[in-house]
Amino acid sequence: MDILEKLPSVNAERESVIQASVNCARIFATSGAAIGPVASGRIFDVSGSYAIAFSVFAAMWLGAALAIYACLPLEQEIVRLRTRTT
Repeated sequence: MDILEKLPSVNAERESVIQASVNCARIFATSGAAIGPVASGRIFDVSGSYAIAFSVFAAMWLGAALAIYACLPLEQEIVRLRTRTT
């Protein structure tokens, strides 16, 4: 049994951090769902083709994938932060 499981306040703090991360992701997902169709429609109106819109959105997706790939796993990040502050 993990020591953190014995401490309810630590578990609550851990869950609140996870919930905050999920809520932050939802903000970006909702913004993308609202702005994406409008932006792609505007790009189609200007250029007459969806090719540019698909290219832009593919580049944004690739950038997001690279950012996620560059993130450290949570356990490694905790160790990194603990060693930095001590």
